[in-house]
Amino acid sequence: MTDTPALTGGCLCGAVRYSIAAEPMMTGHCACDNCRKGSGAEHATLFAVPAAAAEATGATSSFTHPADSGATVTRNFCPTCGAPTWNENSRMPQLRMFPVGGLDDITRVQPGLFVYHAKRAPWDDAGSGLNTFDEMPPMG
Repeated sequence: MTDTPALTGGCLCGAVRYSIAAEPMMTGHCACDNCRKGSGAEHATLFAVPAAAAEATGATSSFTHPADSGATVTRNFCPTCGAPTWNENSRMPQLRMFPVGGLDDITRVQPGLFVYHAKRAPWDDAGSGLNTFDEMPPMG
């Protein structure tokens, strides 16, 4: 165990809260159709942690949909305010992906990559200085 405090966050109304006892394994932007539409923004900014390190309180609803990569993504969200809480990917069941915007302190994470960079809007320069991939890079 480290002396680093847990990452904490939750939904907009506060009905769902989470605590993560691990540092992110990766943090990045994704402009795939699934993330773009699921986040309601030009791209989603997510961080991945071991699923076993994340604890949540409060009821969530979920929506499962095929991702651009061919995996199945389950998006969990607060049924009261609709805010996204975390995602699960069928190709990476050992991980949970959390939206950076749900963190209590967003300065605790720093994006290092941008996947589906080729699908971003031409005006989106969020990938400047990051490792960029036109699609999802091979995992493993």
